[in-house]
Amino acid sequence: MGGVALIGKVPSDPKPQGNLEKEDFIVELMATGNLTLSPKGMQLPGGRIRFYSFCPVEMEGFAKKYAEVIRKEKLGPDIIFAPTQEDLPLAAAVTQELGGGIGYYRHTQSGDLNLKGKKVLIVCDTMTEKVIAAARSFKAGGILVGCVIAFDPQERMERSDLSAIQEFRKTFRHVPVHALARLADLVSVLVKTASKSLNPGERAALIGNILAQWGLNREDPNKKI
Repeated sequence: MGGVALIGKVPSDPKPQGNLEKEDFIVELMATGNLTLSPKGMQLPGGRIRFYSFCPVEMEGFAKKYAEVIRKEKLGPDIIFAPTQEDLPLAAAVTQELGGGIGYYRHTQSGDLNLKGKKVLIVCDTMTEKVIAAARSFKAGGILVGCVIAFDPQERMERSDLSAIQEFRKTFRHVPVHALARLADLVSVLVKTASKSLNPGERAALIGNILAQWGLNREDPNKKI
């Protein structure tokens, strides 16, 4: 397969402005293999094509960055909550980084966590339907103070016109979601930085393909609502 075929109309703003700190995190994700490019496209279950892959291999190594956001935003959790089993090492590492007697839990199918009156913060790699479902499981008991994720793909969910973060905000309207980096930051890095593995035409096509499938959510999840 030669080059990369453009699969959709490129939006009118082909060079979205990223955030320098978030762009640095994107570069780190790519250097450690947590974020890889798929210039020819990769088909996901359900038929969606994606031109990058965010597949965290050692997210607990980024616990310091999570802790920095938690302190900066003064979220002050009593409990760090892992919505899935896979998020548990990250939750444990963030808890250790924060110190101060903070505990952590993981989601259970029975939803029987005793979090009444506790300020709960969700940490995970990205926002998904599983994260939203886990948050709903303790809505009546715990006080949800925020969610910190590594990467926001800023795209529609499979069965919705909303992104996962927008869907989360429908239920938890005043709960902030903080993303260490977004798809906008990945695009900005690709625009600014030449790739050793791609020629200029392939890089331009890759950027166009990512933008063409961007979806709805271009707003910064850190934006106050």
